[in-house]
Amino acid sequence: MLPESCQPGPIHDDPPGIERARPCSLAVVIPSYNRAEYLRDAIDSVLAQDHPDLSLLVMDGGSTDGSIEILRSYGDRVAWVSEPDEGHADAINKGWERTRSEVIAWLNADDCFASPRAARLACQYLAASPETDIVYGDCHWIDERGDDRGIAYAQPFSLSFAVVTADHCIPQPASFIRRSVVERVGALSLDVFAKDREFWLRAGLHGRIDYWPRHLADQRNDEGISYLGRRVAPAIVEVTRSFYRLQGVPEDLLRLKPRAMSNAHLRAAYYAWAGGRQWDLYLWHLLCALASDARNLPRIRWHFRRYVGESLGIRKPQRPIPA
Repeated sequence: MLPESCQPGPIHDDPPGIERARPCSLAVVIPSYNRAEYLRDAIDSVLAQDHPDLSLLVMDGGSTDGSIEILRSYGDRVAWVSEPDEGHADAINKGWERTRSEVIAWLNADDCFASPRAARLACQYLAASPETDIVYGDCHWIDERGDDRGIAYAQPFSLSFAVVTADHCIPQPASFIRRSVVERVGALSLDVFAKDREFWLRAGLHGRIDYWPRHLADQRNDEGISYLGRRVAPAIVEVTRSFYRLQGVPEDLLRLKPRAMSNAHLRAAYYAWAGGRQWDLYLWHLLCALASDARNLPRIRWHFRRYVGESLGIRKPQRPIPA
């Protein structure tokens, strides 16, 4: 069993004075590369915001699918740049560097804000809670037509829980970040595929992250999960390794590194299973989980029975083993 400190964090209510707070200025960056099919929805959701001090910048990676024509159709209502980049994180970082707001965010080109007041409410929260560095709310899955498919996974943030269980529970489209956080801990990493997860842990080590249960954004899931296994599985493990290379990791978390690495491999094994039943990758991460912390065997055994059993049509165990 994990210590009591390794539990999900608190759910935050409205901070005092939020209704009267003047929202912090906000810059939203949309990175895009050949996403013309959904780009207009993302842009329109930002332009529809009632935030009084909001700027939008689209960072296009040199699209050839009609995205440039869409961007030109907005005239001077949308600032945009089209140039080659080194990937998603590079485009976002360059976009943030070009803006000067107190708060920054990014929407992927196939995501959108949930309502016209979403950005204002989040920035009012930060204005009324100056000790908060990042606030995030709920995010819903939407399909290719924009129909709601239910709430995406989110959980109150706790650094120790996120690290030790490899449970990186922050939905990126519903997240709003003080610029001072990036100035303090650095921008998104270009070296990690799961760049948002790595950033949340780095930011959480040096600042406060609040979960505020408000529906702030929608995330499109039109590709399904089949592409995830080979890319996300090793990235989950690398996020945990990267965290333990940082300076200033608390002693209690250092002592729990074997369990954290074991659970990271279990999380990776899940993505290998969910991403097309990639059994070689699944079994590799299961063995790595055992090698990282043999005391995690009950949870590893449960994991094997749960996912292999389901694939073989065998009744799966009912209750998960705590991390």
